[in-house]
Amino acid sequence: MSYPYNISHHFPRFKFVGLRLFFVIIPSHAQHLDLKPDNIEFSGTGLPYPTLPVYTQSLLDAEDLVDLNDLIDGMDLTLEWGEKHLDLNGTVDGDYIWWRTRLVYDYPDDE
Repeated sequence: MSYPYNISHHFPRFKFVGLRLFFVIIPSHAQHLDLKPDNIEFSGTGLPYPTLPVYTQSLLDAEDLVDLNDLIDGMDLTLEWGEKHLDLNGTVDGDYIWWRTRLVYDYPDDE
């Protein structure tokens, strides 16, 4: 079965031996993330990750509705929080959508 909006199968998947845990390494572009210093926080161990508003906006822009729903429920984000921190104007990044479509449907880069 094909899931047209799921692009994670195009990137390496790593599984821990003996644990029910895996992770996928993907480029920031695949999540529609603009990685610049102001958009990054660091964990207590120094692991970089996007700030909550940046990550939430990337899920919204990439139309990753399942992960977006999980994030909203898990963080208990409110409509007011979204209106304050997110760009809800509904603009579309055509270059990103074309890149993702070519990846999902295996279109050559030169078309």
